Amino acid sequence: MNLKPKEYILCTIHRASNTDNIINLKNIFIGLTDSKEIVILPIHPRTKKIINQDKSIKKSIGKNINIIEPVGYFDMICLELNTKKIVTDSGGIQKEAYFNKIPCITLRENTEWVETIEQGVNQLVGVDPGKIKESISNFYPQEQDYSKQLYGDGKTSEKIVKILNQCHFERSEAISK
Repeated sequence: MNLKPKEYILCTIHRASNTDNIINLKNIFIGLTDSKEIVILPIHPRTKKIINQDKSIKKSIGKNINIIEPVGYFDMICLELNTKKIVTDSGGIQKEAYFNKIPCITLRENTEWVETIEQGVNQLVGVDPGKIKESISNFYPQEQDYSKQLYGDGKTSEKIVKILNQCHFERSEAISK
């Protein structure tokens, strides 16, 4: 795709509330188009089906939006790590954006990951084209402290192994008595 790191926006759209509502989907594409940024959109099958069924949606997709086939997990992580911002309606990708220290713009009215909003690294914009464009243009939380460890310290597996080893040791001692 000849992409350069930090020179594109990564976008995902798959929630029924956005794809099954033609007006919502059009508004998202209008906001993305108005941003004038290069947008990479690995297309979800549900989203692709709706776009192919409604010609008016196709008209709202600007030339700056590059729709690509779905990508595998590792390719998606690569796209995430190299994008300047993520625009998504996905819950999981919001969290991945946080872990990867990438600003996230969420195409929903609410999120299960409210701590990312409170931390200032994620913005809820819904499907308002103006808010989408504004957030893409002006949301730069890079100065935020991502070290707060909202989701733990990354050492869970070590803690589990320690507990299992302790249980094994205690059980072995009990058996030998």
